[in-house]
Amino acid sequence: MANSKAIPYRKHLDYELEIGLLMHRDAPERFGYFLANDLTDRGVQVETYDKKNPAPGFGKAKSFEGALRAGPLLAIGDASAWPKMSASLKLNGEVRQTLNAERCRLDPEQIHGELFAEHKDESWLVVATGTSGGTLFRVPETREKLKALVAGRFSMKRAGQVWLNSLRFLIPGDKIILQSPILGRSEARLEQE
Repeated sequence: MANSKAIPYRKHLDYELEIGLLMHRDAPERFGYFLANDLTDRGVQVETYDKKNPAPGFGKAKSFEGALRAGPLLAIGDASAWPKMSASLKLNGEVRQTLNAERCRLDPEQIHGELFAEHKDESWLVVATGTSGGTLFRVPETREKLKALVAGRFSMKRAGQVWLNSLRFLIPGDKIILQSPILGRSEARLEQE
């Protein structure tokens, strides 16, 4: 089974179920579709977060060996296949995320146009199209922010750590299954290295 290779443990590791796209500049009407688990180290994300420029922090939080788990299938189709794409993620047998592509803000043709306008020298792009609710991480509510700030002795950095430590992230032994009627099934277990 594809992606059955273990996921290495990281202290603040979170999953993100996404539909992935493989796109070529010269084929704006054809796409490769695949399942993606865009694993994210929320500790790195919180530590590097900059409200004015959040993108670099997200990039660092997703830039480690094995962060993007893709597959097991690559389905080729045009944009009309997009609304039919759906997937779910189970953590230890419990459905935690469901994703229906038709609810995404952009469709593949719009994504193609925007990204190739930005990346003028690239012929191929692989894109994770965004995740639904149900990840382990969530932004704290106002009262939770205040509580973490007090517990962190009014240091934003310590408050971020207090908040992270209050959440349950992936632990060794956790089993993640991604499943889609069109894009197949993959599973992996989290293991301590």
